[in-house]
Amino acid sequence: MKPLFNALKSPAPLQSLQSVFAVCLVATACVCPLGAAFAGDLVFSFTNPTFGGNPGNAAGLLAMANAQNTTKAPDTPAVSALEKLTASLQAAMISKLQSSVSGYVFDTKGSLVSGTQYTAGDFQVTIIVNPDKSVTLQTLEISTGNSTDINLGNVTVPQ
Repeated sequence: MKPLFNALKSPAPLQSLQSVFAVCLVATACVCPLGAAFAGDLVFSFTNPTFGGNPGNAAGLLAMANAQNTTKAPDTPAVSALEKLTASLQAAMISKLQSSVSGYVFDTKGSLVSGTQYTAGDFQVTIIVNPDKSVTLQTLEISTGNSTDINLGNVTVPQ
């Protein structure tokens, strides 16, 4: 046991221990000066390129969206130019019919006229003014006999 004790008393091991301690102290001082820790700011960035994210993500995001999409577009029948023209003319005629019928509802004094009938094509419109001043439009499709009553409620004429 004495030789070990004598070896610790010799100045050589103490100097090597001091040099190792000095190296560790210098390394610690270089890594963490004054014991302070450094950290960077947390920065948010969008993933989706639509909102300013990395454009390189676009292909992957689109592929994921397409893989999840199970909705199919409905099959729409092709509409010919003739069918479009027919629908447009029909809408124009209905608009003209509405303007003409509204002209028959009021007389020259602005009072409601009851019992007026207006016929246009397959339709006959009868205007009925009820005692409570509400107006009912009876529409009759002459070819089929189907009729519809439209109650407009109390109609007053602006003076």
